[in-house]
Amino acid sequence: MLRHSDLAVSRAIFKPTIEVYQDLCKQTGRDPKSLQVKVNGSGSEGVLAHWVGDEGADLVVLYLHGGGYTQPASPGHLQYLDGLVKDLNNQEKGAASISILVLAYSLAPEQAIFPTQLREAAATLLHLVRVCGRSPASIVLGGDSAGGGLALALLSHILHPKEGVPHVELQVPLAGAFLFSPWVSFSTEFASYRNEESDTLSAFVLKKWAAMYLGAMDGGNEREVIWDVQSNDVYAEALIAEPSWWHGLDSVVESMLVWVGGKEILHDPVTGFVTKLKKGWKAQGGLEDGVVVIEGRDEAHIGPILNVSLGRKSKRMSQVAVEAWLLDHLRRDGKSPEVGLRTAFAP
Repeated sequence: MLRHSDLAVSRAIFKPTIEVYQDLCKQTGRDPKSLQVKVNGSGSEGVLAHWVGDEGADLVVLYLHGGGYTQPASPGHLQYLDGLVKDLNNQEKGAASISILVLAYSLAPEQAIFPTQLREAAATLLHLVRVCGRSPASIVLGGDSAGGGLALALLSHILHPKEGVPHVELQVPLAGAFLFSPWVSFSTEFASYRNEESDTLSAFVLKKWAAMYLGAMDGGNEREVIWDVQSNDVYAEALIAEPSWWHGLDSVVESMLVWVGGKEILHDPVTGFVTKLKKGWKAQGGLEDGVVVIEGRDEAHIGPILNVSLGRKSKRMSQVAVEAWLLDHLRRDGKSPEVGLRTAFAP
């Protein structure tokens, strides 16, 4: 389907994020609650972000959805996040409550190209802190696929401010960050791309989406991308960054979780990125219990979300492991992490 459909077809088939969100609210009997965030000053129209759960919860996840920067959030995305909020809030008495704010960032190529999406993510984080009055210690950053790459771009920006992006200075670190299958490299020259037969993605479509995100191709002139797409920009491709880039990251975010599927095409770039991240994390005193990696051995791209999208009623072990990591943060309510630096292989 991805190989034979074009942007016009996907726009006709898939609803915009706001409509997917409104559908979820109708299904769950809730009133839609959204924020409009100014990005480039008070005269800007800004960008929308949508609440899943109570905006007054103790802990809020700023979530950046996947879709190759070109696709809206899917019903599966919001169903997964809605279920996550319900399950975590029902886990145990006395734990902090949680909600999720889903950013409907501008889609490439017709709405905006890189780095507009980073500007929107930075502005939304600032809105939570300055306008909503939240401490960064009550905010978790989350994202999957392209959204995971965007989350890493935001962390990079906080560490190394990018010109033209709203400056983010945190008085205390964010409570955490969790990423599903983050898109950390546009190159398709990794050995794990042989997993196409067991995954939901393909090199063909990722090259095209990357070219659109970088402004090298517009929606009215789609063609096969035969070159290996490169941005040469660490804010677009986190794998480019050397370990030293991540020095001091523990002063920006208390702890991190990275999920990767053992049978997905992005397996090798993600694991290569994590190796660099861990080195940088520890180099200037970051605790060894600050980064957790979960690998779903036989799972495809964004496995925990895909499991819900496919309508499966039972949770896979890696999905349970992600929820356990988040529940630990709800128990601690912003205190130092107690989970270890390890790789967990979940069947």
